[in-house]
Amino acid sequence: MLFRSATVKVLAHWLVSFVPLLILSPLLAMFLNLSTDMFIALMLTLLIGTPLLSLIGAIAVGLTVGLARGGLLLALLLIPVFIPLLIFATSAVDSAALQLPYHPQLAIIGAMLLLAAAAAPFAIAYSLKVSQN
Repeated sequence: MLFRSATVKVLAHWLVSFVPLLILSPLLAMFLNLSTDMFIALMLTLLIGTPLLSLIGAIAVGLTVGLARGGLLLALLLIPVFIPLLIFATSAVDSAALQLPYHPQLAIIGAMLLLAAAAAPFAIAYSLKVSQN
């Protein structure tokens, strides 16, 4: 039952934190003078990548929730995990800028999201159980 509530909380976090970013992205893209291909690649990477950020972040928070000073440990846990997402998302927007296909990068980000969506609720529940004991 704990994994269901963790999934709902991660979804609520994504809706509150990242959906406003998705809504403001067209305005920011206009300020940065992005081409249409770059904007589409940016929106797709944000749409696929931001739930991944929430899911992985929730696992790390579940591991550090019982620690008194877990903020630094949280950053040390998350930075190496977020780097591949950052690399592939940047590569997708860069490929779109060069008028190259960026679907392979989106497929890799999508595969990471599917893996995280399948495993994260159980990992969050387990990490919360372990950190409470």
